[in-house]
Amino acid sequence: MHDSGPSTATYATTGLTMAKSVAESFYTAEDDTLNYSYVVSNNGSAPLVGPVVISDDRSTDESCPDVSTVGDFDAFLDPDESITCTATYTITGGDVTAGSVTNIASATVDGVTSNQDDQTVFINLPDLQVSKANNNSGSGPVGVAFNWTLTVSNAGPVDAAFADTQTIVSDSLPSGATYGLPAAGNFTDITNSSNISCAIDVSNVLTCDASGATVTIGATTGSFTVHLAHITARAFGETLRPHAFRHIAATSIAEEDPVHVNITASLLGHATLAMSAKHYNRATGAKAAASYQDMVRGRRREARRRARSRRYIGGDGRPPGVAD
Repeated sequence: MHDSGPSTATYATTGLTMAKSVAESFYTAEDDTLNYSYVVSNNGSAPLVGPVVISDDRSTDESCPDVSTVGDFDAFLDPDESITCTATYTITGGDVTAGSVTNIASATVDGVTSNQDDQTVFINLPDLQVSKANNNSGSGPVGVAFNWTLTVSNAGPVDAAFADTQTIVSDSLPSGATYGLPAAGNFTDITNSSNISCAIDVSNVLTCDASGATVTIGATTGSFTVHLAHITARAFGETLRPHAFRHIAATSIAEEDPVHVNITASLLGHATLAMSAKHYNRATGAKAAASYQDMVRGRRREARRRARSRRYIGGDGRPPGVAD
């Protein structure tokens, strides 16, 4: 009887990856050509029978060499073997208008499909973008100030240059409000940042211009912010900054509801009650002064009434013209 040793088998799994790249960093005009490369790799444990096929949603001339030109030069794309395919794409007028072109591709070998990979190429122009944010989550009490921050950035592949007096950004602001002075700052990759001049005209239009020199916003990473304080108008035409609003509210609480004066500490953002006590003292002092003024005005009114009465009745207590 023949007794053979134990035998083992390994279950083969398939796997395929693809990494896509493009030789050009930008395009300029219609009919420019983009050249793509696709590196296809077998990351499984089973050999895959060639050929390798690329599917690209933009290109129409995808081409891959025979798998016998790589690795051990057999008819398989074996585990850990890679092959590089190529394709081209011709820029259209629509791509020029859009400002960028993105294409998506995948590879297939022996019925196994790789991941998808994409590449985006931008036209050779600046791509200026503006975003706006505020520090009050989009809403707040009437009469309380808040801040707007505009961020101007250049996502394009080339610098954005603004000659002297040329407008960089403008924004029509809501009417019926009071605005603080706009200030540019947080400069990143900006040439002549000190020559950015921002102002708000009588029509509430915010404008930032290049002033005195050419201002350049660098490609891809260039950006700056414009900080703008916005004070909303109250219904009766007055405006209040946050500091004044909090102090008025604290004093009002102390005067109208002194039992709960301690809540003014959190309203004012203070860790202790020292300021709350100050507002309470201010409120009680104001109330006492108001009471004293009311008393004085009352005494004056009474004195004037008596004086008028004496003039009418006369010094002897009888109305004028009345004889004995």
